[in-house]
Amino acid sequence: MLFRLSTLLLLPLGLEGCLDTCGNEIVRVATAPGGGRDAVVCGRECGAPTGFTTQISVLARGEIPSEAGNIFIADRGRVATRWGGPWAEVRWLSPDRLLVSYDANARLFAKRPELGGIRIFYRPVAAGPLRR
Repeated sequence: MLFRLSTLLLLPLGLEGCLDTCGNEIVRVATAPGGGRDAVVCGRECGAPTGFTTQISVLARGEIPSEAGNIFIADRGRVATRWGGPWAEVRWLSPDRLLVSYDANARLFAKRPELGGIRIFYRPVAAGPLRR
């Protein structure tokens, strides 16, 4: 009886780590030349105390991110965005080269230089979104 009661009391603690309470808001999708991959910019919010982040994933064409960004994760920044994370944008330079521009004041947690044969270049921007 004691074993069953302690198991029932500890069960919620073990399941807590299995529940993903984070949500992604897709901000922008850029498709690579040739159409095989997408670079997806998301605002991600996981509740208190983490706040809002900007995350970028490179995925197969049409795939929707459900987890943390696989190439770029940042929070804080100077430029306000509608999703709450720092400003960032993506642009494919070729089918295997991606440029990520981002708020130079952002705090970076992930910044991968390569993923699956795609080289990723980063450009911090001091004054917000680039004007074209």
